[in-house]
Amino acid sequence: MSSVAIIPGFAEGKWHYKPMQAALLKSGYTLEKNIEKANIVIAHSGGVFFLPLTEKSQTIVLIGPPYWPGKPILLCMAQKIHLDFHARQQEKKLGYWFIKTFWNGIYTVIDLLRAYMLLSYVRKHDLKDRLPNKKIIIIRNKNDAWCSPDLMDIPHKNPITFFELPGEHDDCWIHPEPYIKILQKFSRIN
Repeated sequence: MSSVAIIPGFAEGKWHYKPMQAALLKSGYTLEKNIEKANIVIAHSGGVFFLPLTEKSQTIVLIGPPYWPGKPILLCMAQKIHLDFHARQQEKKLGYWFIKTFWNGIYTVIDLLRAYMLLSYVRKHDLKDRLPNKKIIIIRNKNDAWCSPDLMDIPHKNPITFFELPGEHDDCWIHPEPYIKILQKFSRIN
């Protein structure tokens, strides 16, 4: 059985990824709190900047890494909020959106240092320097304001497997099943 650790992104925490954890457990995975011990590490958004430095063989799944050279951070943030709000409005889940946004604020205040570090990392656009030499899957959502559609241009020592799914930047938290299906498919291939 594969163990999975989750690294949330900017202004995110356990409240956001609880549905992903439940879906992983339902699919037969175990949850690992220690990122360095996990067989699989799922990093959402800015979580990519906190990937483990370990020699352990791991599969790294990056969902919506914040990489869009030349695009201002404030524009990314404004578009992300708009697209997220619109997606939840279409699904008639605005209550979820308001609660999620409330928790975004709580996690930002709880860990101001982490929030500051993430913003400084994103500003540098150094995603390629942050990727470990491991099996990497990158999943980009079609309407992701933070993640460039030109991710295939990232130079990397090991091959990167790319997938695109419908949805917006935070879609993995509310609809985790398609992401887990990709993980299962990738695990069967490799």
